[in-house]
Amino acid sequence: MEPTKILVEVKANVPKDDIFYVYYLQEGIKNWSDDNSSYLRIKGSNEIQNLHFTIPIGKKINRIRVDIGANKKQLPIKIETISFSSETGKIILTDRIDSIFKPNIYTVKDKNTYFTKEKDGRYDPFLVSDVNLGSRLDKLRFPARMIADKWVYLFSLVLTLAIILTLLYSIQPARASYFSILFLTIIVSPLFVQFAGIQFEQSNLEKRELSKWPSMGSLIEFPKKFETYYNDNFGLRPQMIALAGQIKTNIFRSSPKPELAQFGHDNFLFYNALEDEVYASYTNNNRISANDLASYYRMFRARKDSLAKKNIKYIKGFWPNKHTIYKGKLPASMTKQIVGTKSLADQIITYFNTKEEQFFDVRKPLLEQAKDKLLYRKFDTHWNSDGAYIGYKAFCEQTSSILGLTPFHKDKFNIIYKNVRSGDLTKQMGVDQIWGYNELMPKYNLKDEDFNFAVIPDSRFPPGSIVTRNPKASKNMRVLIFRDSFTTQLVQFISLHFTEVVYVNEIYNENLIDLYKPQVVISCRVERYMLTM
Repeated sequence: MEPTKILVEVKANVPKDDIFYVYYLQEGIKNWSDDNSSYLRIKGSNEIQNLHFTIPIGKKINRIRVDIGANKKQLPIKIETISFSSETGKIILTDRIDSIFKPNIYTVKDKNTYFTKEKDGRYDPFLVSDVNLGSRLDKLRFPARMIADKWVYLFSLVLTLAIILTLLYSIQPARASYFSILFLTIIVSPLFVQFAGIQFEQSNLEKRELSKWPSMGSLIEFPKKFETYYNDNFGLRPQMIALAGQIKTNIFRSSPKPELAQFGHDNFLFYNALEDEVYASYTNNNRISANDLASYYRMFRARKDSLAKKNIKYIKGFWPNKHTIYKGKLPASMTKQIVGTKSLADQIITYFNTKEEQFFDVRKPLLEQAKDKLLYRKFDTHWNSDGAYIGYKAFCEQTSSILGLTPFHKDKFNIIYKNVRSGDLTKQMGVDQIWGYNELMPKYNLKDEDFNFAVIPDSRFPPGSIVTRNPKASKNMRVLIFRDSFTTQLVQFISLHFTEVVYVNEIYNENLIDLYKPQVVISCRVERYMLTM
């Protein structure tokens, strides 16, 4: 079977909550980028955890970088293995990790334990592979011939052909049916394909280990074991499964991977990963106790007070889930999972209001305008530029007492709409596009280029950071924003107002604040990640 992705598995003991990234340099790309990465938020534990990341296989991968956390209070991390696998095969690194991956200056290795540290006010521990790993990963990008007992296949093929010839000989030519011949051809095709070596190793779409070739052992048990093995490995099986997935998606509008993404109403797709915070978020199962709520508030209050002593303004808030704004588009299978009407966001906003502490919340204008406009991408987890613009206006209004921003009017932009048929959710489902599904995705371009900003490189900040400079901005201020991918659509608006903005894709980091010395710090993430800001 054609490989679809490479799965990276890190078996590690991570004592405290943290976030790991896996970056990959594809052929033709020279710099590490957030666009070429996969990340995972980790709940601290004393046990070994299996941490999974995925990377695409469209281009040759030259190097891999594993970032082992952003929590500067992290305890020593023990890494047992790093492995790479696809439908083609698997590469496992155990004792040879250090022969492939080298720690950087923020990391010290002792056997299979990694000690992270700060240096010159910065904390950015990671392991980076040598160039030799790229050639090994290249073998995972292409299908491999199946290695099997061909004598068994040869015997089965000869036997099947003998039966076909016998049947054809017994049938009078005048009565021979093309349909009979076609039927027999279909029956024998899987066996022929397997014997000819066209069959590739299976993709484990059923999330279970496929049966292996059985040992002889008992002659009584062998036939049953062989039947189980053959049912899992007969010729053309992966192609048939893939075809079934296409039929399920395009004809019956049913997700092949409902544990990741599901079909909603009016051609909407919704993220539904049970292992991600999104499930607990939209079902209201992530609400916290009164004590935890008070601790959450105290954390932000302590940050605000600490920054105030340095004359730095602090703003915090969140961007709504797609599930929140388009709850009416959720399928019944997801709607029935929702518990109660009060969400974690409601809890936090209510509590902060009682303390007269601002926590910006842009849900109201989005909910009002979502009735008439498409504000979130149908095939993606993120909002589109129309939704981001509404969020930007509400952000300016709610933070006006601190920042004093006047949002740019919509008529200051040229808005171009592009027809798209895919997004991160179609990829989650394993399809490029869905028949009959499309949407218009807007792009905002400022009409007066003299007041636009420029994106500039800056090696002081972690990979994936976006740094913008705008000398004609109305606010001569440096702004540091701790964010996730949801804030990316807001760069086109927020950077119009400040002379310099740094968007860092990680949680609050005092070292970066001390390094950059901004006048404003903003913590903002999508609703489902509110507890990790």
